[in-house]
Amino acid sequence: MTHIAAPPTGWRYEVPPNRGAKVQLLTIGGTSVVGQWYGEHGQYFLAWAPLLKRDKAREAEILAQRGR
Repeated sequence: MTHIAAPPTGWRYEVPPNRGAKVQLLTIGGTSVVGQWYGEHGQYFLAWAPLLKRDKAREAEILAQRGR
């Protein structure tokens, strides 16, 4: 299996400035999840990244082409 990696900005190996914000998290087990940071750095999470932005206009175009 292959994978597609994020651009060079990638993971931020620090606690996010707002622990209550919804972000992409890298767990100590190496799994990527979406959620809020809790615990100390390295206790549950190694790094975080901002969530990807959606292009809702483009999504609507694609769905319209499919007849939805």
